[in-house]
Amino acid sequence: MKKKAIWTGIILLLLVITGGVSYYAMNAVLYAPHEQTGTSNTEKPTLNADENGEGRKLGSVGKMQRIKNGRVQRNARWTEAEIMRTLHEMTHQKVVSSEKWGAVPMTLENVKAMIAIVRKRKESLEHYAFYRKMLNSWERGDFSQAVDQHNLLWKWEDGTVGRATRLMSPAEEKQFVRSRFGSVDGTWRW
Repeated sequence: MKKKAIWTGIILLLLVITGGVSYYAMNAVLYAPHEQTGTSNTEKPTLNADENGEGRKLGSVGKMQRIKNGRVQRNARWTEAEIMRTLHEMTHQKVVSSEKWGAVPMTLENVKAMIAIVRKRKESLEHYAFYRKMLNSWERGDFSQAVDQHNLLWKWEDGTVGRATRLMSPAEEKQFVRSRFGSVDGTWRW
C-alpha cells in the first residue's frame, strides 16, 4: 500500500511538472518579444475567419509567418483578415489611441509588400478598393488620412477600445518606433 501511494505521488508530481513546462512553453511562443515578431509582447491573440469562414487563432504565432524581423512576407499565405490586421497594425505607428495591440513597422518596403499582396488577392478581397487607395497614399508618404483609415479598419475588426483620435507628431512617432521596434531607420521618415 505504501509503495502504491509513493508511485501515485511520483506520477502526480511528473504530471504537474509537465503541465507547468507546457504552459510556460506555450506562453513563450504566443507572447514572443517584439524584436522577433515585429509586435508588442502584450499583443492579444485574436480569432479571425479564414477564406472558408472557419475560425483561426492569430496573434504572434500566425504573425511570425507573415511578419519576420519587422518585414512583411510577400510569399506567406494571406487571408483578408490577416491583410486587414496587418494594415491596422501598420497604422499604429501613425496615430494616437488609448490602446494598441500589436504593431508592424510602417516602412516603404512593407507598404510595397502589402501592395503586392493586395494586388495578388484582388479578386477575393471585399475591401480591395479601400486597401489600394490607402496603400497608394502611404507609398507616396501621405499619412494625412491615417486616423480615419485606422478607425475604419478597427471598426471592420469589431474594435471596442483603441479608437484613434489624432495623428502622432514626428517626435511621438519616433518614440513609438524606438519603443516598439528598437530603431527608427527607414520607418518614420520617407
